[in-house]
Amino acid sequence: MGGASQECAKLSEAQRALLSDGVRQWRLVPMRLHERYEFAELIRSIEDMALRGLVHRAGRGWELTARGAALRETLMLEQVGDQEL
Repeated sequence: MGGASQECAKLSEAQRALLSDGVRQWRLVPMRLHERYEFAELIRSIEDMALRGLVHRAGRGWELTARGAALRETLMLEQVGDQEL
């Protein structure tokens, strides 16, 4: 779990938002975040996540890889832990 936490620390704010709020059934849905971030920033974030192996190009968009899903789970656990404090 330490490796996943370290990897989460390297994510930008937009990437964290994509993983926590912009996922539906393993698919990235960047339009859910269009009010908080510019579309170009979201695209750059997704491309960087693809280079890191967190997402891959699918037929109609981007899907989480197993590694991306593990980081998403780590982010969600961190958010729950922060709320309990």
